Amino acid sequence: METSDIVRNNRDREYQIVTFGAWEIKEPLVTTFILENNDIIRLNERIEKLTTQFRRYFQYIDNIKTQPYLRFLEFMSEKFIQNEPKGYSKYKISCAFSNYIFSKKGNDLSDNKVKNIDAIIYTSAIDSTSVNFSVHPRAIENGKLKIIAACKSTMRKLNRKHYYEENLVEAKSIDNNSGLIKWV
Repeated sequence: METSDIVRNNRDREYQIVTFGAWEIKEPLVTTFILENNDIIRLNERIEKLTTQFRRYFQYIDNIKTQPYLRFLEFMSEKFIQNEPKGYSKYKISCAFSNYIFSKKGNDLSDNKVKNIDAIIYTSAIDSTSVNFSVHPRAIENGKLKIIAACKSTMRKLNRKHYYEENLVEAKSIDNNSGLIKWV
């Protein structure tokens, strides 16, 4: 789910309530990333470094066997950065692939143990110099992440490309066991 529809020029909404949180990492997260593709190559330094390391690793494996996988991953990268202003139907492929990744286990290089993937890192569709994190709920349920602060506000649309924030409210208390946030 997007943080905010309104920044994607969703014309049929005048405003949207947006919630932001600050999280404390209690334990390291096992992450994976979505490779860069030709549309964003050299735009995101973080993803470019990860992609370079990934490709360097695959240099030592039979190139004929790995090429179809690399082409598939580049295709998935294109799906992850697809900017779809109206509706979410074009996110079905990236959503299905995320669910597939989260259903598998990965090798944690810090201790060489096989573990669940906690998060996926991918380039932002709106700002290709930034990255997004898709975090599986089990990372919170397992105590790896803890919300320590939250606020909500109304994002009100001025015109097609401009909006402003109003009514910023900070959380009064957060119950990490129940997930309940008290605003007043």
